[in-house]
Amino acid sequence: NPMVWALETVKRSTDEKEIIRLTNEYKLPWEVVVPSVKKMTPGIWKALLETMPYMAMLRNLATMERHGVFKDATVVKSTASRLSDPKAVANSKQLPFRFYNAYQAYEGNQKVREALVAALEESFVSMPEIPGMVCIANDVSGSMGGLVSDRGKARYCDIAGIFGAALLKKSADTILLPCDTEIMRIKVSRADSIMTTAEKIGLAQGGTDLGVPIRHLIQNRIKVDHYIGITDCEDWAGGYSRGFHNEWKTYRKLFPSARAYLVTIAPYRDGVSPIDDESCVSVYGWNDSVLSYISLMARGIGGQVDAVRKVELTK
Repeated sequence: NPMVWALETVKRSTDEKEIIRLTNEYKLPWEVVVPSVKKMTPGIWKALLETMPYMAMLRNLATMERHGVFKDATVVKSTASRLSDPKAVANSKQLPFRFYNAYQAYEGNQKVREALVAALEESFVSMPEIPGMVCIANDVSGSMGGLVSDRGKARYCDIAGIFGAALLKKSADTILLPCDTEIMRIKVSRADSIMTTAEKIGLAQGGTDLGVPIRHLIQNRIKVDHYIGITDCEDWAGGYSRGFHNEWKTYRKLFPSARAYLVTIAPYRDGVSPIDDESCVSVYGWNDSVLSYISLMARGIGGQVDAVRKVELTK
């Protein structure tokens, strides 16, 4: 097999020109070349970058920065152009969170960083549709300043901010109600970039009262089809009598068809709502698939358990 022979030769070689020639001539995939080469060089990375898939490029920006790839202005220009290309962003089908994480992780060339911001702005087109009037209530209390992962820099409040900002961009029927112990009066506009809006609403300050946004909806008689609360679940300031679930029961008397999706993105054990309340869907933990799950539920397609129950078994 010629490709196997070329890869074995690459493994043994210390000649940069030979490695690049074999990689190009035999179209060796980047994921087999990188672990096979004894010492990666800027030249080898540049050669791989020409055919590297979009997501592989996105994931390896920091690595290529360490290898000096972006000292070449021509490479910077082509990489930035490819990263921010609307068609490439749409084809990647990645949600804004992925681009935000890449932006946070990459601290190198400014033009590449600006391209990541542009890609984030374009990526809202991949957001799943949530029908009807949607209320996003992101917790902006102090505890939301915790890191989502010890492998990155994104905080809980950042994820909540991007979530709300991107959904605002996606849908004309979205209300943002960032809150701690009161609704934060923050002016936002769909004309603003996702990053700008996320920075405005992705705060971490004060205490936590998850009943506040529901009380606001009740007092102002605002009907929403879907309420999405994003929190780390440290609901203490409102007290039990005025906590989320009691307020939600009152709200449902006004608008019986409303449904709540409570996303607990920090690993606390307690829930905001009882598990036997079918009007509330609790989601514990966070990754990009959470939004797709909520979209399916909001459109009445149901969860995984429902899907399994609908499967007809044949003998």
